[in-house]
Amino acid sequence: MDHFVVVMAKFLNDNVSYNRFDQISVPLLFKSGYLEFKHTRSQVRRQTPNYLFHYITEGSGWVKFSKSEPLKLKRGDWFFCYPGQEMTYAQDVNNPWLYRWIEFYGKDVDSMLRTMGIFKDTHVKSGGYHSQIEKYFEKMRVLLSEGEISSSLRASSCLGELFSFMFEQSTYTKQISKPRLESVHDGIDKAIHFMENHYVEGIQVNQVIDYVGFERTYFSKIFSLVTGKSLRNYLSDLREKQAKALLKDSHLTIADVATTVGFHEPKSFSRFFSSKTGLSPVQWRKKIKP
Repeated sequence: MDHFVVVMAKFLNDNVSYNRFDQISVPLLFKSGYLEFKHTRSQVRRQTPNYLFHYITEGSGWVKFSKSEPLKLKRGDWFFCYPGQEMTYAQDVNNPWLYRWIEFYGKDVDSMLRTMGIFKDTHVKSGGYHSQIEKYFEKMRVLLSEGEISSSLRASSCLGELFSFMFEQSTYTKQISKPRLESVHDGIDKAIHFMENHYVEGIQVNQVIDYVGFERTYFSKIFSLVTGKSLRNYLSDLREKQAKALLKDSHLTIADVATTVGFHEPKSFSRFFSSKTGLSPVQWRKKIKP
């Protein structure tokens, strides 16, 4: 009899599959809806105790989170709001948007969202429009409208299907396969260090993007949200700050300063400096000297 039990246990174990991702919690869908008509209206400010995701299906608009510049988004883009965060958004007057949205909650949902490259300070995601995504949204909305327990369970199941689809389609998933880059946050740190160490060489934004290895539009948006500056502005601010420090040294010529901050031609440097300060390098030097 003991031998039979051992054999049966081995037979059963041979047919068991285990969940290797048991740390990922299942989210529960709370609301689902859509903006039905294109119309221009004043900006909307939202804050929720839950997760709030928007998916733009037509047109374009603007979204702003605290400590970030407004970002223009278009069809196929997402914008996310985590519990307790606040966002402000508005339609583009010339090309008003339509969007689908969902509100959901759940314990430790963050770990699941991270698999899709969505972090608390990510806020936006680009990936192109997919009709299948809009079908998931409509299915969730219809199921919730039925007001039945079984329909609500099916709606939350559909939310899981949507997230699975997003994971498979994710631009971020394709990018993290690169061995030199573990996450977009590592990429931001690397971009900053690269600019600080190489701006004197006259590098441009495209070289920074090539260095970190992310898709340009996606990474530029995340960089702006995290740092509060665009890549171009971050790079130009580095040059402006160093130029001002060097101009205080009267032994350096304008040409020397220009070369040191990454400009091969003094005229190009003068135009850059004037656009940043409203003064030419010579005028600024005279202003700060007693």
